[in-house]
Amino acid sequence: MSEGTCWVGLDVHASRTAVAVLDSATGELIKRTVIGRPHEVMEFLEQLPGRVRAVYEAGPTGYGLARRSRPGLQISVCAPGEIAAGGGAGSRIKTGARDALKLARLPGGPAAMVVVPTVAQEQVRDLVRAREDVRADLIGPPPFRWTR
Repeated sequence: MSEGTCWVGLDVHASRTAVAVLDSATGELIKRTVIGRPHEVMEFLEQLPGRVRAVYEAGPTGYGLARRSRPGLQISVCAPGEIAAGGGAGSRIKTGARDALKLARLPGGPAAMVVVPTVAQEQVRDLVRAREDVRADLIGPPPFRWTR
């Protein structure tokens, strides 16, 4: 690979991550599966030459990767569903490798990027959600109403 920008698409799961790397200078494409927890993907990303711009969809794996961004290694999070389904045979088949490849090929990254909250902001959000769950449990379901 050259020393240009590496555009990286990641499909992150709890125990493995599908990775697609597109070199902007040469057009070379590398597809890999990194086995391990999401933060272990950093070792792979740090080995890539030049500037690295990676993107993954927000999901249950959280923002740990994005919080590890640093100069030369920019990791962003896009809104779920930003990967448009392409046309053609097999386009309805959704795999991690295809999602990673589509994210890597998006010019300039997906349109709707997510703001990565700080750890404190995420903790407050979790607390508010837990409070709402307890409130809903105490109040119970809404009363039955007849409708016409």
